[in-house]
Amino acid sequence: MLQIFKELGTNIDREWKKAEYEDSLLPEIAATELIASQVLLKLDIDDLVRWIASPDFHDVEQTYRQFGQPPVNVYTGEHFFIEVLFWLDASPSIHQHAFVGAFGVLAGSSVQSEYRFRARQELSPELVIGDIQFVSSELLQRGAVRSISPGDALIHSLFHLERPSLSLVVRTNAREYLQPQYRYVKPWLAIDPFYKPEPFMTQLRVLESLKQTDLPLFWRTANAMVEHSTPWMLHMILTSAFHRYRDSSEWKQLLATAEGKHGSLVSQLTPCLQEQEREIKIVARREKVHDPVYRFFLALLLNVPDRPSIYRLIRERFPDGDPEQLVLRWMQEMAEKKLLGLDFNPISLHLLQCALRQLDFTPAKASLSRLFRLDNGKEENEQLLALWNELLTASLLRPLFDEGNQAVVLNHSELSSHLRHDMVGATHR
Repeated sequence: MLQIFKELGTNIDREWKKAEYEDSLLPEIAATELIASQVLLKLDIDDLVRWIASPDFHDVEQTYRQFGQPPVNVYTGEHFFIEVLFWLDASPSIHQHAFVGAFGVLAGSSVQSEYRFRARQELSPELVIGDIQFVSSELLQRGAVRSISPGDALIHSLFHLERPSLSLVVRTNAREYLQPQYRYVKPWLAIDPFYKPEPFMTQLRVLESLKQTDLPLFWRTANAMVEHSTPWMLHMILTSAFHRYRDSSEWKQLLATAEGKHGSLVSQLTPCLQEQEREIKIVARREKVHDPVYRFFLALLLNVPDRPSIYRLIRERFPDGDPEQLVLRWMQEMAEKKLLGLDFNPISLHLLQCALRQLDFTPAKASLSRLFRLDNGKEENEQLLALWNELLTASLLRPLFDEGNQAVVLNHSELSSHLRHDMVGATHR
């Protein structure tokens, strides 16, 4: 088993040596050799696992890394190494790389999304404000190979569908000149995830402990820490407090303290905190979801920003299916299995279908009335309005309502106007 990796590593080293081990040339070389070797299609996963469990595996140098579940070295050369990454439920966030190489899908499949980042303000080397722009998404099946370009030349995220999914990665060690290796939080934050300064990290761990044991002291401590925080520290403190207590009066007071220290930066960080929470919720749901179809749908909701792109990927994976009907079916099935955190019945599913078709509330309500013979009483209309707004503001469903969607959230005065219009129309009919 080791021979197939030795041959791949030897061939890559030979070609890269001709290029004098120039970093910028390795991605193309590694991708070319990875495709030519056909290792991604030839390798039997059972044989791979048997080799890992055998005494022969003891000859391969292993280096502990946190990326992968687990990462397994299969070849170590002087200038690069090859590893197999097992993936169960981890979902790499939007990130760039401080190394170069290539990767391929060895087993399972993944949804990859690519982005661009335009920096606007470098608050520190660890925290940059800018604009994260979605470029494209694609479905990567077994045998797919992609280059790993350095720094912001490749900013991407991967959502692995099957359990396990396996990646084969050819890569160098991290390069100092490519640091920091940012991860990105939509809509506009780049942060160094490897920056762990002391004594602040110890202070933050104490703060996390207080959150579990003494909330009044937690809030007093958080406010005190914000008073002498850097922008990066502020982000970490707000992250600690946001996910559970964002609607509390204590949170509002913490924001006021933060605004007094950092001004408008707080308003820029808040949308990023909201997106972080959304990502955490989706990834947490995936840990309960083992069906690759449902994981595919969660991947789309997490990483694909608009409905047309979501529908395109659904058509690619299910060419004989209608994307809208598949979305509605998946929503219903996952809700019935308590996998979404949202409840759906025939009425709410029909409202969702209307919203997906870019209808506003008035025609959606009219369609419901025809289909379900509703009485259109005031209380019933208010309940429908609340349900409509709940659907359109659910963070999980946000990508399904892209910018071109005419569905809008209504308030009660707008509802009254729509109801008056309906009654006038009914009189003339």
